[in-house]
Amino acid sequence: MEAGGDKFYNARGEETDCFALMKQLGLTAIRLRVWVNPEAHGNWCDKEDLLAKARRAADLGMDVMVNFHYSDWWADPGTVGPHHPREPGTDRRTLQGSVLLGARVQARAIPLGCL
Repeated sequence: MEAGGDKFYNARGEETDCFALMKQLGLTAIRLRVWVNPEAHGNWCDKEDLLAKARRAADLGMDVMVNFHYSDWWADPGTVGPHHPREPGTDRRTLQGSVLLGARVQARAIPLGCL
C-alpha cells in the first residue's frame, strides 16, 4: 500500500507511519506472509519485504507472526495449485523436504528479536 502511494493518518488528521499508527491504535502484533514465488506479484511478501516490515514492527515493540504461504498466491482452496513447482514423478517425501527447506531458509533470515 505504501509503495502504491497510500498515506496513513491518525485521528487528528496528521499523516503518520502505518506501523506507528497501528501501534497507536493498540495493536501489539502483526502477521506477515511470505509467498513462494513473489516475483510474479512485484516482489512484495518476499524475504526482503518480510524482513523490512518485521524490523519496523520490532522497533516499535510489536510482536511479529509469520505465515509461510506455500503457494504462489492466496491460499484459497478453490484456486491454490501445487505448493512447489515440481517435476512429474516427484515423490511426496521430496516435496515435503523442499517445503521444509524453504521455510527453514526464510525463518533463519529473520533476526532474533523480531519474532
